Amino acid sequence: MMLFTSVVFAEQKELPQDEKKISTLMLLKQNWIQPEHGDGFFCEGVTLYWHHKANIGLGMDIDLIPKSDFQRYRAYLTYNSGPWYALAGVSTDSVGKDYAQFGGWYVNKLGLWEIFLDQRLYAATDGKSTTYSDLYVEAIYPIKDIKLGLNASYDHWFSSEQHDWWMAGPVVYFTDLLGKGWTPYFRVVYESDIKAGQKNSNAVDFRAALKIAF
Repeated sequence: MMLFTSVVFAEQKELPQDEKKISTLMLLKQNWIQPEHGDGFFCEGVTLYWHHKANIGLGMDIDLIPKSDFQRYRAYLTYNSGPWYALAGVSTDSVGKDYAQFGGWYVNKLGLWEIFLDQRLYAATDGKSTTYSDLYVEAIYPIKDIKLGLNASYDHWFSSEQHDWWMAGPVVYFTDLLGKGWTPYFRVVYESDIKAGQKNSNAVDFRAALKIAF
């Protein structure tokens, strides 16, 4: 199940704090996930986020796996004070798993490093799923016309038996390739799904994506 999870985590957003009344961010993501054992498959994702200068935001993530007809939709509201964002929303998918989500972001620059931290709790509301926590971190550093960095994530399910998932790998953004507001980026991560009494399910996840900000 968790082989596709890394496609839906929030990306480093560079959330705008300028004088625009409403700023918009769009992420278009195409992934190829190659399991260690088994056939690979495509995952597709779209993230939309609108931020109002009054410090409120509205976001939506749409994730698809065409091979299995899987769909997942997440919607959330944010409120920020400087680099700290509070978040609350809902999540539902095509296999009947429903959650309420709560958490926050930290979006800031530390020297030349750009940091994005996303911590959420997904509380099951369908009576059958398991509540879990989801931590995502990105740190990137500018080098001329690109930004290089690291993506990492860790999930933990609050169940009677161990269930954890993690991923990590490099990411590169091409900041001046397509002009202002259009940033293609590429990522490769190794991921592992760990369940008690089972062999780890491992995969390599290749992503090509486009970030559009205006």
